[in-house]
Amino acid sequence: MTKRNQFFCLVTSVVFLIAVGFFSLLFADAASATEYPWASFRHDLNNSGAAVDSGYPTTAKLLWEKERGKEPPKNTPAACSSPIVVDGDVLITTGHGGVVEARNPETGNIIWTKTYTWIPKPPNPSDAPKDWCLGSNPTLETNTAVCRYKIDGTCPDWCFECSDKPRDCSGKRNDGSSLVSPLHFPKEYGTFVSGATIDYNPMTKTGRVYFGTMDGRFFCLDLKTGKEIWQKEPWKEPGGPNEGRAWYDQKFAWHLSPPSIYKDKLFVGSFLPSFYWVFKAMPFALNKKGHSRPGWPSFGTDYKQFWVGRDGWTYCMDKNTGKIKWGWDPGGCGVTNLPPVAGGKVFFNADTVIDYHYGQMAAVDIETGKEVWQVGPIPLAQGGSPSISASRNTIFYPEGDGAVWAVDLETGRVKWTTHVGFCIKGATGAAASLAVDDGRGLVIGSSDTGRVFVLDMDSGKIIRQGYLGLPNWQPEQGQPESGFWFSGAASVALVPKQGILYVAGTDYESAWKGKKSKGKEKLFCYDYTSSGDTIKLLWDRQFFGKNGNEFIVGGHSPYQVSFYSMSSPCLSNGHVYFGSFNGHVYCFGDGFGARPKNAVKAEKFLAVPSSTGNN
Repeated sequence: MTKRNQFFCLVTSVVFLIAVGFFSLLFADAASATEYPWASFRHDLNNSGAAVDSGYPTTAKLLWEKERGKEPPKNTPAACSSPIVVDGDVLITTGHGGVVEARNPETGNIIWTKTYTWIPKPPNPSDAPKDWCLGSNPTLETNTAVCRYKIDGTCPDWCFECSDKPRDCSGKRNDGSSLVSPLHFPKEYGTFVSGATIDYNPMTKTGRVYFGTMDGRFFCLDLKTGKEIWQKEPWKEPGGPNEGRAWYDQKFAWHLSPPSIYKDKLFVGSFLPSFYWVFKAMPFALNKKGHSRPGWPSFGTDYKQFWVGRDGWTYCMDKNTGKIKWGWDPGGCGVTNLPPVAGGKVFFNADTVIDYHYGQMAAVDIETGKEVWQVGPIPLAQGGSPSISASRNTIFYPEGDGAVWAVDLETGRVKWTTHVGFCIKGATGAAASLAVDDGRGLVIGSSDTGRVFVLDMDSGKIIRQGYLGLPNWQPEQGQPESGFWFSGAASVALVPKQGILYVAGTDYESAWKGKKSKGKEKLFCYDYTSSGDTIKLLWDRQFFGKNGNEFIVGGHSPYQVSFYSMSSPCLSNGHVYFGSFNGHVYCFGDGFGARPKNAVKAEKFLAVPSSTGNN
């Protein structure tokens, strides 16, 4: 499904404070970009996606390439489908197969590595009836809702058809019969690992790395050694979503995106795997041609679905212990992107799934978890992670329907919206995160129509644009029918000092040829400040699989959405790092050693005792 990314470079005369590698913005109680490192995959707690130095490559010069560890049980290099992060002289890669690696950014050599396999299937609540699962037995691809019994010889009206073979409700088999975790993989499989966030203290030269997994766990490890500091399963912790809930309304949690960290707090969202089999089928239905069709009762379909509960839970945790401080329930599928922090608030963008995919944007008090404002539900699904311009008091949301929203940080007032494209075949729009060039007043992003766009931050007007893979495209030509690449969840990364951006994409032609299709994968570099109404391609680099096989990027079938979970480029000290779905990690740049000649001199900051370091 979706899972989710943002950007900007703060330009202000306000005095900054050094704290844990982040500099606290006094007037907004937020954090600006660090000097070099890409501590979170959006670069800073304001999710700007913008590197503050320069010296980044304008040609595709490869410095090193390394193969990731093997993914169980396939024993092939684990796909790096989550963003890389770099800080404290450590590079972290995550993604498929449960493989987490720490490498030296200059050499690519391994420092430490971990592989996480699926946890045992969680037990059903003790008071659940033994026949709880007999209501329906939907399949992922067809959503036929085949029930395992009849009532008085008649198939219930909530079932598409019936079978006489009873179903095992014990939860012992891996057939989806677990009430809490119906989409549970065998324990020998590696679990998907979300992108990581590094919390590094340059004063003590110590740090931690935080990440979640698809099987519901959340980890805090020592950055230098990989030693586990704490591990939690937030969905069943005190203060989590299951406290006081009945057997039929138990929540589970997939963690699909990195957390954000502010002082002693860690913020993370979760997503919807608790498909309750009791009275309903899967929320996605396909017609005979394999295209999406509505599947809720209000659409008058040929069967009924009854949701027993809503999923998705967001947490504020103590970063030192993992203890839940407070939780916020978006009332829907959940949150799959990075929550930004600014002005005493944390901002969530959630799927609400009322009758179809709706979304809401919300600001929550950072101390209490109390909702300050919300926009929505509105008819869209969440896209990439939000980005913030503190100087303009604005947060920018990219959404799954192709709309970009500019919303006032304090009040939630909508300032403007701009539609940047919606891919009909892929059923998604702006799944990638935006980036903010605050100095030039620009918002930059991409959509799954292949469009890369540069917007005026104050009006939302499109200033210049282009299409991935079509360097000679002109705006007056309109949406291309073929030949373009699209970003999926790969986020845009900016270097405002040089006016260049990096973004990954997969090709339209290959990616949509049948179910479980796969596409090519490429990293693009553009000049987004050149004159005229088009952006200028500087370089691109295609990534290949074994024996030169191009088809390496797995799609998100059978849901028919173009949420391809490719990695996002990471920028650090003049180098571009990229993790490929082919299981390799790449470093581009002009070399190591001294800082690049055109790198910007460090700003002078007022040093104060750290209040956000590791305790």
